Amino acid sequence: MTNQELATLKHRIEADDVAGVDSLLAANAGSFEVLAPDGCASPAQLLSSVRSVGMADVLLRQGLTVKMVGEWWASGFGLNKVSPVIAEHLIDRGAVVTA
Repeated sequence: MTNQELATLKHRIEADDVAGVDSLLAANAGSFEVLAPDGCASPAQLLSSVRSVGMADVLLRQGLTVKMVGEWWASGFGLNKVSPVIAEHLIDRGAVVTA
């Protein structure tokens, strides 16, 4: 995923554009493996911008795994900004609370 595509992804997540995120990620299969050429984003950073359960579901359906968030360097950094509703939804899907 290019830096421009990553910026578009972040913007769409922040705008809760579920269809736009779904489309962009579908066009960039495997994008959660390497989010940006310079590695400047992590799954946790993207999750901190999620505003709805629908968006969380799109990210999960497109390849983000709750395990992936926990394995990323500084994995908990920024996750304190995830809303309780989204956190509960992720826990229901297998996220493990570590702190």
